[in-house]
Amino acid sequence: MMKRSTFGTVLFVLALVMAVWSVAAADFYKGKTVRIVVSSSPGGGYDTYARYIARHLYRHLPGEPRMIVENRPGAGGLRAGNYIYHSSRQDGTEILHIGGSSVIKQLTGMKQVRFDARQFQYIGAPYAEATVLVVTKNSGITSLEQVIGPKAKEVALGGISVGSPNDVAAILLRDVLGAKIRLVTGYKGTSRIRLAMDSDELDGMFNGWASLNATSYDKLQSGEYKVLIQVSPEPIKELGGIPSIAQLAKTDEQKRLVRLTTTVPYQYARSFLVGPKVPRERVTEIRNAFGKTMTDPKFLADAKKGRLKISPIKGTDLQSYVREFLGMPADEKAKVLGVVAGK
Repeated sequence: MMKRSTFGTVLFVLALVMAVWSVAAADFYKGKTVRIVVSSSPGGGYDTYARYIARHLYRHLPGEPRMIVENRPGAGGLRAGNYIYHSSRQDGTEILHIGGSSVIKQLTGMKQVRFDARQFQYIGAPYAEATVLVVTKNSGITSLEQVIGPKAKEVALGGISVGSPNDVAAILLRDVLGAKIRLVTGYKGTSRIRLAMDSDELDGMFNGWASLNATSYDKLQSGEYKVLIQVSPEPIKELGGIPSIAQLAKTDEQKRLVRLTTTVPYQYARSFLVGPKVPRERVTEIRNAFGKTMTDPKFLADAKKGRLKISPIKGTDLQSYVREFLGMPADEKAKVLGVVAGK
């Protein structure tokens, strides 16, 4: 049993180490600029969250560095992911906000993936993804029953790339659950898809519920946009009786595919992370700052005004979800890849 005097000495040493780390971190960040690199275009949900968080995160980093947001879209998030993974600035001054599709792209073996998502160091996420299928009033579609079955009307949905939640949910609904969907993919972010919807080039899209509230609240309220189905680990309270995609799954195989292609990936779909070579103590500082931001009354008040959903997930948990997903058994991987690729 440790003596009281020895225990006190240990506490003193730990406190001294923490104090030295804090001073060193403050010295490092003071006068520097920290960039949050967003893997999609301006105006979308990822961009919106990054900018709200950047307005407050700097106050919780030692030395209060200047903070900016930089958009680096391309290849469905891979351009930004590859950059952060191989960047020479692995010192804690670059933070990536990227979608979970990057992990799915790695699972597919896509040659453009030049990183191992398991090696990124995850900082945290503001919430677990919850996606909805939203269509425009001009599409003439008012219920899910109109797009499922032998007399279904075809609905044109916008997508981004292989593995994106927008594309995967659309393919799952089409190929596994029987909806009549024409997926038009390749858009550089949901902001571009919304423009196509508003000009009647598309009928709708799968989009994050929180992002949709932040970017299209007025259209949801006016009825210009209508939600047909929700895809979420937990029911979205605000949507009441809107059916869940899980309710359409009848067989055990369908239910398993719904879980593996939506529920698990949605946990890490809104990740903030840094490169694999950023020093551990700096990762700890950023994780602590992110955690403090998520509970900061000023940030929460700001997020409420922007209609942003905040239900934070720890970086260590995100790391576990990613490793679980990429480590799935071969038979399950084959089925998931069938959905992702639309085969």
